[in-house]
Amino acid sequence: STVHAVLENARKWRRAGHPRDALAPLLSALGTGYLNDEDFAPLAAEAEACFFHANELCSVATLVWYRAQRTQERNAELESLAHNVELAATDRARTLELLSEFAQASLLWEQAERWVASAIAAERAGDFRRAGTLWSRLAESASGSADGYQVALLHYNVSRMAQKMGEPALAAQALARAVRLLDEAADHFESIGLRERAFDCFAVLTRVGQEGGAFEHALGGYVNCIRILREDQLKHFALQHYDEAIERAAVANEPSAAATLASEAADYAQETGMDTLAARYRAWRADLWIFAGNASLERGAPAELAENAFVAAVRAESELGHFASVGTLFRKLSTLDLAPVRKKRYETIATRYAGAKDAPGSSESRTPGSPRESLAVWHVDTLEWEQNGSAVEACADVMLAAEWPDLVRRRAMVVRLDALLAEPKTTANQTARVELATKLSKLQLYSVLSPLESMFRTQEQPVKLAVLKGLGTLFFKRSFVVVREALRDPDEAILAQAADTIESLYFQHAFDPLARIVREERIPRVRIAALRAIARIDTRQAAEFLLQAIVSGSQSECDVIATAIEGAKGSQFFALVRDQLDALPQEAARVVRTILRTRGVPA
Repeated sequence: STVHAVLENARKWRRAGHPRDALAPLLSALGTGYLNDEDFAPLAAEAEACFFHANELCSVATLVWYRAQRTQERNAELESLAHNVELAATDRARTLELLSEFAQASLLWEQAERWVASAIAAERAGDFRRAGTLWSRLAESASGSADGYQVALLHYNVSRMAQKMGEPALAAQALARAVRLLDEAADHFESIGLRERAFDCFAVLTRVGQEGGAFEHALGGYVNCIRILREDQLKHFALQHYDEAIERAAVANEPSAAATLASEAADYAQETGMDTLAARYRAWRADLWIFAGNASLERGAPAELAENAFVAAVRAESELGHFASVGTLFRKLSTLDLAPVRKKRYETIATRYAGAKDAPGSSESRTPGSPRESLAVWHVDTLEWEQNGSAVEACADVMLAAEWPDLVRRRAMVVRLDALLAEPKTTANQTARVELATKLSKLQLYSVLSPLESMFRTQEQPVKLAVLKGLGTLFFKRSFVVVREALRDPDEAILAQAADTIESLYFQHAFDPLARIVREERIPRVRIAALRAIARIDTRQAAEFLLQAIVSGSQSECDVIATAIEGAKGSQFFALVRDQLDALPQEAARVVRTILRTRGVPA
């Protein structure tokens, strides 16, 4: 077999004293996606032997880590690597972390001037004072060199450590600074059209509010996250954030805020055609209003507050056909310390519901979901900032992360081995860096965007082209960061590839950056690429944009849009134009009728 042939040739090269000549075919074979464990294990073992004989200790460590992560065993190889002074300090630190020796790892990370990694390791060792000192040093030094978002995360880490050390005044001061910086960064990003970066800021605010016990910060973060997700037509993610916000509000003993959010979620679910889910949100809203009323009574608040909550619950239960519950609520209202006239009215209404039963089919699960656990973004994003676009480090993080399936970690391991050979920026390695850009993009992970961004900022045209081509397969809004940079490049080949990449990025939440390109760019081929991509996004928002482009655009752009829509599979554009056809200008109506005829849709 091919695997057997590669293995035998590699052994011959190694025995002949030329282990480096065996590495390229070995790494190529290891990167094959369909390899089973029986074929992979001997190839990996031979690669480890060749790297050892070639004195490539970082590569040896990579293979040992992967095997140890799979078996979850503390083995002699790890122990040896951890104390091998010839191995890079960063790799010795990672090895120590695999051995759960975080205090020693922190010292090695600091020796390598990796302050963020050192602080995180100190936290995991329980040495919060050391971690706090490191985070404080970073926050002070980064104030003039990093963007507001990163500095905010550093100050939040200072706050977290101060809280753990029992220093509430320092914790509150650092938290206030973090919140202010996040607000400022979010406003800045939105003002320059980078809503995806603003979303990052708001998402951190939600976590800051949760961890710091400041619900108002969490609520503000959730409201803005939901706003951006709704604008980007990401309804499932928006509803997921509604779920989290409602649950967090309830846990924070803010049932009125939770009920209001549930009401908004119900209306949004109804608007987007998810009727069953809307009913569940309404049921959740009713439960929350009942909880709010009971909470008011328990804390001795004025009876009118409980009355308002129970009346809101009555409306919610009535909408759902929960008539037995409505009767119970009116009986409860009649017992409140209210004016006699109101008490009597509620008592009279309650008698009308005596023996009432719920409407058929009105029983639903009361809560749509529960909060999801997410990564500690104040660690993840500060690590990315410190790693400064290193593919070697990014791939190591993936291969050592337990949350990824084994196939993903295996691929990250192989790409790291390639990166160890390719990342040094010498002319001889340019071809290797082109291949590395391609392999990074094939991992299909958000975490590879930082290395790709770093690689694009080299002056090597083949590398820049490979990065742009790879970004066309990475459906993240952040992919547009490099694409927008490429549109300013004077190289015609770079510009042409950027246009091709734009046309490939037609996922749903790409609408906003694509629409900005159409509005702001004057280069015809770039605008046409963005219009073609938008034509493949089947949302009402994209359909309205295309119709407006037909009305106000040039003849050539109208032709492009028509051809793109005719070849697309969506239905939103046709549903929109049928209602507006008679009101369109004559030329636009002609274009639309042609599109409808071509697709066989009646006008």
